[in-house]
Amino acid sequence: MLKYSEALETWDDKVGDDWGDQNLETTALEPGTWISEHPIQKSHEKEVNDLVKSAYLKAMRFLTRFQPLLEIYWRNKQFKPEVLVDVNLVSSVDSLQNTLALLKWQFNHFQTQLPGVTDIGLLHLDSKKIKADLAPTPKQLQDDIEKLVPAVTKERTLTVLDWLMDSIRDLQRPVNYVSDFVLQIQDFNKINESFQAKRDQIDLFGQYHGVLAHAGFKIKKEDENAIKDAEKEISRLSQILANVESKQESETERFKKELDLLIPKLIEEADLLMEES
Repeated sequence: MLKYSEALETWDDKVGDDWGDQNLETTALEPGTWISEHPIQKSHEKEVNDLVKSAYLKAMRFLTRFQPLLEIYWRNKQFKPEVLVDVNLVSSVDSLQNTLALLKWQFNHFQTQLPGVTDIGLLHLDSKKIKADLAPTPKQLQDDIEKLVPAVTKERTLTVLDWLMDSIRDLQRPVNYVSDFVLQIQDFNKINESFQAKRDQIDLFGQYHGVLAHAGFKIKKEDENAIKDAEKEISRLSQILANVESKQESETERFKKELDLLIPKLIEEADLLMEES
């Protein structure tokens, strides 16, 4: 109690006998010095400082868990789903399958590794806003892929289907004259050169559908039918190409004989025209 009495005596000397109107700036009791120097005060101050520092250190360590999640978020923001349907992409089926598997893992990872609120010592950390911003990104990319791949696949399938039908029509034109036969050979060579690539495209689009279905996405009936129609036309065109090829030798001999008969007549008619002129 000695410190208390000494402080009060000092203050009493300032006030004097007049307790009336006093200047608070000069007569106010100032216990701060003797309180701050008390061992108990110093001990509590250290404890509080240690607790606050410990809480902030733990909070900073806790925040480091967001670093890999933020990196995933940043990479997802840079990713363009269109690359999955780029015609120049190598192993596009594997790329699509691996991307969907990765996004599924990310979605589950974000749900388990992103806390909403956390109490760390004296601190109450609210990370609901961060979770709301980061967690939806894998699902958003999944939704984009679910819309993009079937749409692009259907468009390209219909393009191939048109080519198949045009090719069948060209090869089925009647061959009555040499000019018809020459045109058929030209069409055959051109179509046969591109046929395997078109067939591979349709096979690729079917694999896309298989990957999407395996990932749990629903394929529209009209998209499935477009693939089936293309496969039917591929089978038809394959048979027509085989038939045309098998007849080329006999057709060549037939028109060769016709030409052998026509050439002398053409020469004779040309001579007559020369004489008349």
